[in-house]
Amino acid sequence: MDFSPEKFQLLLEGWLLAYCHVRGGGELGRKWYHMGRQTNKNKTFEDFEACITGIHEQGYSSPHLTAVIGTSAGGLPVAVLCNHAPHLVKAAVLKVPFVDLMTAMLEEGLPLTAQEYEEFGNPR
Repeated sequence: MDFSPEKFQLLLEGWLLAYCHVRGGGELGRKWYHMGRQTNKNKTFEDFEACITGIHEQGYSSPHLTAVIGTSAGGLPVAVLCNHAPHLVKAAVLKVPFVDLMTAMLEEGLPLTAQEYEEFGNPR
C-alpha cells in the first residue's frame, strides 16, 4: 500500500480507512489469491460483505457513514455488494470498474482478455 496524499487528508479530517483483504486479492500471498478465483470467485464477494459487516458490528462505523471504493477488477466486489446488500453502505465509488465480464471475456482483441482467463475463466 503506497502513500496517498488524498487518503492522508481524509485521515486528518477524522475519517477511518479500512482495507478488506478478500480472497482473490494478492495481498496475502498466492494461496489466498487462488482461494478467490474462477469457481471460488464468490468467496471474494462473501469476504467483502463480511468485512464491511464486521466493521459495523465492531462499532468502527455504521451503514450511514460507510463508503466503499473499487478500481478496475476491485470494482466488481463493490458492485456485487451494492446489489446484494445495499443497506450496508451510504455511498460507493467504482473507478473504471470491470463489471461486464461476459462481454469483456468474449472480446479476445481486448488487451487484457487473455490474461484474465486465468482469473475468471474462458467463457467459450
